[in-house]
Amino acid sequence: MIRVFLVEDHFLFRHALHLMIEDQSDIVVVGEAAGGREAIAAISRTEVDMVVCDFILPDIDGLVVTHSLLRQKPDLRILILSAIDQGPIPKRLIAAGALGYVTKGGDDGGKIVRAIREVAAGRRYWDEVLGMTESLTNTPFERLQPRTYQVAMLTVRGLSISEIAEATGMTASAVRSQRQAMFTTLNVRNDISLLYLAQRYGLATFGAEPWVHAAGGDGDGEE
Repeated sequence: MIRVFLVEDHFLFRHALHLMIEDQSDIVVVGEAAGGREAIAAISRTEVDMVVCDFILPDIDGLVVTHSLLRQKPDLRILILSAIDQGPIPKRLIAAGALGYVTKGGDDGGKIVRAIREVAAGRRYWDEVLGMTESLTNTPFERLQPRTYQVAMLTVRGLSISEIAEATGMTASAVRSQRQAMFTTLNVRNDISLLYLAQRYGLATFGAEPWVHAAGGDGDGEE
């Protein structure tokens, strides 16, 4: 059973989404919130497999929600719903760790249900109207194993080895091993090179997250 938490400020849309999801035999709604901060607090104490989150919320947006939730629960799957179908927002959500992005409107709901199942299984689901399929599959980051990719994205966001270990539940030694695999696969030498590579493919933007370790590698005194 896929346990879903809904984050949507429009009551009627959230209610319709709830009913549509509950009509599926393999998906259940375990919680709801109308705002980002409310959702972050509730999800921290709820057994959740994935979050379906509107991008535009009354307090904080879906990008901030994604960052915050994945710091708490790195294995959480996040699907974003939005009326935005162009611009940098979808790729910034990739960098943040969201696995799916579906545009609102023009669908009977089947697309959202398909996206929930794909994202819950750990696969990416990006709305075809974004035209992102080719750009996503042609990046060197696609060659990374899922755990290594997670370490890469957390490194891009500026986390140190100890912070990544805490966020993922890995040991510091395991994080170091994943980092070495990441550097080898991507053919980069350090965190700065990694950040530039991620930016080149739209997986990072300077200023989106504080780059607190940019001058000193990973923040634990290592390159």
